[in-house]
Parts: sequence; C-alpha cells; structure tokens
Amino acid sequence: DEQCLRPGTVTDVDFLDALKDKHGSHKYFISHSSKISKTNSKLLKTLKQQNFRIKHYAGDVDYDVKGFVDKNNDLLYRNLKETIMESPNPILKNAFSESEINSLKRPATAGTHFKNSVEQLLQILSSKHPSYVRCIKPNNDKRPNKFNTQVVSHQVKYLALLENLRVRRAGFAYRRQFEFFLMRYKCLCPQTWPVWKGEDKDGVEVLCKFLYPSEEYRLGKTKVFLRHPKMLFDAEDKFQVKKHYIATVIQSNYRMHVQRKNYLKIVTAVTRIANNWRRLAAIRLREKRKRATLSIRKFIKGFITRHQPISDDNKQFIQYVRISFLEMLAKNLPKTVLDKSWPVAPTSLIEASEQLKTMYMQHMVIKYVKTITPQRKDQVMEKNSELSLKLKASDLFKGKKLSYPESVAHPFVSNRL
Repeated sequence: DEQCLRPGTVTDVDFLDALKDKHGSHKYFISHSSKISKTNSKLLKTLKQQNFRIKHYAGDVDYDVKGFVDKNNDLLYRNLKETIMESPNPILKNAFSESEINSLKRPATAGTHFKNSVEQLLQILSSKHPSYVRCIKPNNDKRPNKFNTQVVSHQVKYLALLENLRVRRAGFAYRRQFEFFLMRYKCLCPQTWPVWKGEDKDGVEVLCKFLYPSEEYRLGKTKVFLRHPKMLFDAEDKFQVKKHYIATVIQSNYRMHVQRKNYLKIVTAVTRIANNWRRLAAIRLREKRKRATLSIRKFIKGFITRHQPISDDNKQFIQYVRISFLEMLAKNLPKTVLDKSWPVAPTSLIEASEQLKTMYMQHMVIKYVKTITPQRKDQVMEKNSELSLKLKASDLFKGKKLSYPESVAHPFVSNRL
C-alpha cells in the first residue's frame, strides 16, 4: 500500500527494493542483496532476480514480485459499483451496500482487504477453541497414488506432529466423547448391551470398570481419557471379534422382522378372506331364512284361506295340498275290487277324488274281469245260484228257526240227499 500511494510511476522492482531495504537483514528473508553466509550462498543460484524467498516453518517459499503493484491497485471504483447495482440480476444487485456506494473514501486495495480478513480471522480464533486439521501432501506433483517419503517426513517434522504425540502419550493418549465411546464399545459389557437406558457418562463408567483398571482411565465432563494406546487397541480388537456376533444378531432380528412382517401380512389376508367368507355365508343364510320365512308365511296364509276361492294368497298352498294328496293317494290305492277304502280328499279335490275313485274302480273291475277264466266263470255262476238259494233259505228260516244261526257257517249244499 505504501508503494502504491507514492507519487509517480511505481514498478514491481521498486517494491522489491523497498522489501530489501526494510527486511534484507532478517534471517528468514532472502534476496540477491541479502548478506548470507558462504554455506548458504548456493541458495541464491536457485533464486531469480525478481524473486524473494521467505523461510517458513514448513519450508522455503519463493515469491515473484511481477504484478504485485498492479494487482494491489486493481480497484473497483464507485461508478463501477453503481453500474453493477443497477443490474437486473439480483445477485449482482445485492453485491454492494448503499453505505459503501455513498462513501467518499478511496477504495481499499487488495492488501488492505487481505489485512482486514486476517484480523477478523484472528479475532474469531481468539474467541473460540478451534480444532485444527493438519493436512499432509503425499507429493509436490499433485498426482494420485504417489507417496514421497521425504516430502511427508518434512511436513511431519515442521507440523510438530511427533512432539504432539509425545505430549499426548505422556498424559492420556486417547480421549473421546462419552456418546461415541459408549455407542462403539457398549457391546463388550453385558450391563450396557444391547441398550443403555441411563446417562452416557454413567454407561461409560460402567463400561470402563468392566474393561480397565481404575488407574488406567479418567472421566471428564464430556470425554473419557485412556492412558495407554494399548488399552484402546485391546478394546478395538475385542470389538472386531464381537462384530461377527453383532452381525449375526442383527441378521437374525432382521430375518425375524421380515418373516413376522410376511406372517402378519398373511394373517391379515386370511382374516380378510375369512371375514368376507363369513359375510357371504351370513348373507346367504339371511337370504335363505328370508325365503323360508316368506314361504312359511305364505303357507300359513294359504292354510287360513284354503276354503276361499283361489287367489295369490292360497294358490301355492292349494297346489301343495293337491300334490301331497295325489302322492299319498298313489301310495294308498285299494288293492282289490272288494276294498272300498279311499283316502279323504281335501276340499279343493273332492270332485276330482270322486272321479278318480270311479275311474280307478272301473279300472280294477276291468282288470279283474280280464283275469277270470271260463272255468272260473262257471264256478261263479254255480256259486251265484247256490247263493240265491241260500238267500231264499235265509228269508225262510231267519228268525223262525232257533238253530239257523249255527248253520249259516256251514257251506250251502243244494242237495243233501
């Protein structure tokens, strides 16, 4: 910024000369005008005239001053900001605030922006408890699957990772949140497996008492501390062995869940089918009972009105009575001509019954006559003559002769001499 504010034309070489004047004697600043020892004189052979080198804790870094001044003076003036804010694009329109547009100060340079950003970052870091992630490059060529041992060793050395490990191992080598530690290793203790229902800290305390001696661990407010890495490795080995059992339990429970789900689906289907079938059977039974009730009602109503003229109420009953009488008559017809018995006919079939009786008796007589032979006819005629004589004898002796009733049982003989 100082070089940019100088009057006249300022070049990158002027900027490099200013750096040499102010920092040329610093042990971490190297340029061609720096006074270095003969042992380090070889460093200048790899340094260009327009470059300067700074020795960082992770290694030496070369900086080229070409374009430093121009890039630092690359300002965005107020008229350009106003033009951007008039853009229809909402992102560009909200890129700058009105207070920044109305400010009459000279726009800040790139160096000023960088300085302000670093100050803000330091303020944020000083108000927090940051955790750093140390990234190690496997090589300087930005190529995958290439591991340069020298480059990695150099980074490990200057990142102070070995010193950090020594400090950690001198105290408690392992520290982890209660929730994570309990969730990962609770399967190693019967009291915490499969579900711990209390606080995470209490569960970790029960687990550590089961796994380690009391002097080998400590419990903080939110973390558990293990003294030796071997303790963690032993727990991890036990966990790896236990995983097979856990996988079997998970597998069996999942299979049980799947089978139970299928079983419940089958039970639901069977229940639904049974309900529909019972419903259908109940509907059929209801219809059957309804038809039976209507039939019984109609039968009773027909019985009540059976002597009335045929109508819709008694038509079916009279028809049933007729059919029943005819079926009964067919089974109880007289067997001989002399059998004069005949079933009593209902009111609606009296006339038809008499006609049937007459027709049937004629049929029986004709049938009987057809079975009589000439010899039988002679016998019948002879018997008829004897019978006529017997009737005449009955007229003569009945009521006049005391022994006549006893002689009736004896066959009549026309000539007793």
